[in-house]
Amino acid sequence: MRRVAGRGRARPSRAGVRGVASAVVDTSRRVGWWLLLPALLIAVTPAIVHAARDATADPPTSLAAATLTGKRTVSGPVCIDQAQDVSGSMKRYAAQRDEAVAQLLSFATRELRGDDLLAEAVFAGTSEVTLPPTSLHTVGAARRPAAAIEDGSLLSPAVDALSATPHGSCAAKALVAVTDGQIFDDPAELGAKLKGARYSRVYLMIPGVHWTQSGDAISELPPNVTVRYFRGPDELGVAFGEVAAALTGERLSTRKKGAP
Repeated sequence: MRRVAGRGRARPSRAGVRGVASAVVDTSRRVGWWLLLPALLIAVTPAIVHAARDATADPPTSLAAATLTGKRTVSGPVCIDQAQDVSGSMKRYAAQRDEAVAQLLSFATRELRGDDLLAEAVFAGTSEVTLPPTSLHTVGAARRPAAAIEDGSLLSPAVDALSATPHGSCAAKALVAVTDGQIFDDPAELGAKLKGARYSRVYLMIPGVHWTQSGDAISELPPNVTVRYFRGPDELGVAFGEVAAALTGERLSTRKKGAP
């Protein structure tokens, strides 16, 4: 007897079976994911809270109120080369710079290692090294006054002079130039010298809140040069501390009250 279409229970096609099976598998996978979600949230919540705490923590207002936190990620010494602009236009900022350097040395004795090094050179039209690479714990008497140097604003001679001094083995090295931004090096030449000196980081610390003058080398510096602005010795000191933190891999944080 011939069956009438529409009567009885139709058998699903193989394609239909595969589609249903696939839907069941996909649904089970989604359920499994949601079952795992609470455990994943429990695992990552401490990291999220820690990161949020770091992001919202008050930054130090001076190096006297600062400390390095986190794990030091470099095994060897860090080296900071300072190039100090002593041209005529920077004379009014000399006291701020010197006070900030004094804050750095006090901070370094407390927070950095004895084999971490500081070197200094002054520059204008030419340059002279006033401090060969020296432990940040013993800088005091090692600094020597600079002889009179030709006026001008060229950073390249300072890069040459500092890179020619023996640093030993630096795990990370930074150049920090304290200048008003009126430097007149050929940008391509300066960029090549900075690259040749193999600095991990290069910073320009400039008094004021912004720099808009064009035509100087500062407006055509390599993209890896960081420009920071300061409005007094405390801000410059904190910027110095942030350089040290960047080299060691730590964070510059506010010290707890009463900490030694």
